[in-house]
Amino acid sequence: MPKKIKLLSYVAGLLTGVFLSLIILAGVAFFGTRQVMVLRVNTWTLNQRIENATQVILAEVMPVYLAGLETNIPDLVNANMEKQFEDAKIELGGVTFNLPQEFIDQMDENYRTSLINAMTDMVRALPLDELSEEIAREIASIVQQSVLAEYNNRRISINVAGGFKLPFTVELVSQPNGQDFKLIFNSWRRQGHY
Repeated sequence: MPKKIKLLSYVAGLLTGVFLSLIILAGVAFFGTRQVMVLRVNTWTLNQRIENATQVILAEVMPVYLAGLETNIPDLVNANMEKQFEDAKIELGGVTFNLPQEFIDQMDENYRTSLINAMTDMVRALPLDELSEEIAREIASIVQQSVLAEYNNRRISINVAGGFKLPFTVELVSQPNGQDFKLIFNSWRRQGHY
């Protein structure tokens, strides 16, 4: 007799478990057709991480880039500068005199040297920390806008057992000190879908 009671208890427990599983599956199917689950993603943290990582990279790369630029300044000036004083003349008492070619060449050389020195000083004086912060902020903003345009309010479906699909909507927000992820259940009817 005790074996029959154990077997009966086992079968009753098994049937109860199957019944509860079916109820849960039906509930999932009901929510899948009547509810939309919204996955709210806070992009604030992502934005801050991109900005910080970009700033670190720029702090390493910009000095090397600017040092290379600084060494190329003379070549850039020589390639793009035309003679400035080719037709230099002086007028005294209504009479025009051409300046000696050596003087003109020296004036062009002085101008070229001054231009190279000014550009080199400008590159050396760039505020790298402030510049890298500004560029990092711009890059993070561009990435955030791209992610927002691509993924905000995107609907996705996840296949669950029995061929049912659970629809999700991805909602991107940017909130300082907010939760990184939050799962919200919204009724289709509240959203205007029937």
